[in-house]
Order: sequence, then C-alpha cells, then structure tokens
Amino acid sequence: MSLTFPIDAKLKDGSPVQLVLADERDVEPLRGLYRVIVEEGNSYPHDRFPDQKDFMDYWFHGKSTVAAYVPDRADAAGMVGAFYLKPNWPGRAGHVANAGFIVAPDWRIKAWVGCWGPRCWPTPSNSTTVA
Repeated sequence: MSLTFPIDAKLKDGSPVQLVLADERDVEPLRGLYRVIVEEGNSYPHDRFPDQKDFMDYWFHGKSTVAAYVPDRADAAGMVGAFYLKPNWPGRAGHVANAGFIVAPDWRIKAWVGCWGPRCWPTPSNSTTVA
C-alpha cells in the first residue's frame, strides 16, 4: 500500500488534522515538541536533551517521520504530534519495524488514540511499538 501526503483527516473529537511526511520545515516544530516530552521525563530515556546531530539521527536519518498539525501545516499554531517508522534490521529483515510516537500535552486526552493491528489504546505522552 502506498500513501500520498499530505493526508487530511479528522481526530476522534472531529478536529481536522493534517499528516505530512516531515521535511526541513518540520525540524524546529518537532524539536520544540520533543523538548517538552524529554523535559517531562516520563517516557524517552534521555539524561539531557539531544544536540542537533543526535536529534536528527533519532528522528530523521534512516527512517520515515510523519508530523501532525491542526488544522494543517500552513495554519497550525504548532505541531500536535509526530511519529517515526524505521526498520529494525537491514536487508532481508527490513520489514521488521519500530515506531515511536509523541503527542503534545494539550492533545493527549482530547483527540488521540493509537492503534496497531486489532488493538487500540489511549496514547499518553508516547508509545513505542515493535511489530
């Protein structure tokens, strides 16, 4: 299955959301959101906020990153969430993937639900799923 971005959708509360394949325009909004998540100290296990190189390695290099904006990238006050998807292994095992999700505090309860296969769960600050 192939996806074409941007994807316009609605959250469970009816809010419009736009999913974009992240690029250079999304680096600073994502970095700001990730700083909030790391400083909360509840999920990602950093002892300090990653420098620019480590941040780019973690969120962009060798993976696909999707950012979510309400109502869309052009008119959003900020990024409301993001996720990355990356292969766990090179070569023949490249279909085995890992994903990491983050959601802005104001949007956690209001509108987000994460689903993987037949199971769905409320998304707190992040979820890491291995499929």
